[in-house]
Amino acid sequence: MHPSATAVEDEFPSRDVQWVLDTLHEPFLVVDSGHRVLAASPAFHLAFGLPADAVVGRPLFALGGGDWEIAPLRVLLESLAHERDRVDAYEVEHAFRELGRRTLSFNVRPLREAEGGVHAYLLAVRDVTGPRGTGPAGGASSAGAGARIVTDESSDLVLLHGSDGALRWASESAARILGFSPEELVRTGTEALLHPDDAEEYRRFFRGAREGGVSQGLAYRVRRKSGDYIWLGCTARPVRDHAGAIVQVQLVGRDVTQRKRTEEALHWLSRQVRLILNSAGEGIFGLELDGSISFVNPVAARTLGYPEGELIGQPHHALFHYCREDGSVLPDEDCAIHATLRDGATREVAEDVFCRRDGSSFPTDYTATAAVEGGRIVGAVVTFRDVTARREAEANLRRAEWLAGIGQTTLAIRHEINNPLTSMLADAAMLEMEGNSPEEEREMIDSIVRQARRIRDVVHRLAERKDSPSLRQVGSSRMIDLSGPQDGMDETDETDG
Repeated sequence: MHPSATAVEDEFPSRDVQWVLDTLHEPFLVVDSGHRVLAASPAFHLAFGLPADAVVGRPLFALGGGDWEIAPLRVLLESLAHERDRVDAYEVEHAFRELGRRTLSFNVRPLREAEGGVHAYLLAVRDVTGPRGTGPAGGASSAGAGARIVTDESSDLVLLHGSDGALRWASESAARILGFSPEELVRTGTEALLHPDDAEEYRRFFRGAREGGVSQGLAYRVRRKSGDYIWLGCTARPVRDHAGAIVQVQLVGRDVTQRKRTEEALHWLSRQVRLILNSAGEGIFGLELDGSISFVNPVAARTLGYPEGELIGQPHHALFHYCREDGSVLPDEDCAIHATLRDGATREVAEDVFCRRDGSSFPTDYTATAAVEGGRIVGAVVTFRDVTARREAEANLRRAEWLAGIGQTTLAIRHEINNPLTSMLADAAMLEMEGNSPEEEREMIDSIVRQARRIRDVVHRLAERKDSPSLRQVGSSRMIDLSGPQDGMDETDETDG
């Protein structure tokens, strides 16, 4: 026969109180009327550095070799011995040998048996030396009614289900978390509040505990009294009788709605980042502080010749950034990406080289940007592109321009050779004519010599040119520049044909 919603408080099995304490995240102590510790939450051991065997069964004021001999606390416990419903809370400064001077907040509540005498005390202990709310807190009891007080002090929701799955008991925190009083929650039942999408998963979770699972974790949605849904993060544990049979299932849960919203937001953001990476036209990869690859987009993996998964965790420098364009080794200390990881400065590098998986290399331009969290460099993001096609296009353009210049060389020949040659032929024709005076013949001969030297110099410059000829504009055309200083004449002596 299962306890009713109104009677279950007195029948809450005291042997399971320690398990309730174990599920709480706050420091609680339970001491008997002789001030001996009956139970303690794990959070108490963590907060004050005392192992379980140095606490449970020991006098409270002897804990830690006398560290807990706190006079105001002793006076308070003794004054509560004859008070029926009094709950006291106070703060006190106390010097611990290991912890130093701390400010402790105590919430002390007497736990009573049916005849009304004080059986034990529940102490919720918080270290409030720092900002309020940052210190520990907690609770425990070894009496049946004490279990409810423990759960009431906790921010967690505690539920007891019978072996048939029906909800039998709920802690007072149900009102704070779900808006239902414990009695309303018991009448409504757990199943009626489940989100339809989570109901089947919850049933599997609960069935596992009923079949003997020690503890399971699940986040699922439940409806509050206001009608909105929140996320509960729960653990479940079977409760056994002295014969080992499972008679109840205990659930401890807390509101994890904010955490789930954060997770969903991060998941959404992660998807957006992945979409951006996948659609980017450049190779992009991220680096940890040690230079290992933390993420890579498809373009980067394809350009480097690797599957994406094979690059993750590998050192980028040793994998594909280990040489220069001339084939010589590029040391880590000369790597611009490693320099960004060291000093956080953004670097844009042109005319560098990355190597593919098959050992071939390709020219690349890249930008390395530091990733900073909390003012610290935690990695870097590198964007790069294979500029092979661009370089080929630039080379083809230069060659096309050079060939165009060659095509215009006829203009240079006409301008630099044909003009003086025409002048020479004219002077020679005049010499062949009779009737020229000796003075006129000398002038004609001098002119022929000057034009011949001009042609000679142009031919010499063309023959001695080793680099690609430069181009210059002549009228509306571009041609190879064959001009230069003329022996024995200046530009004003040219004859334009």
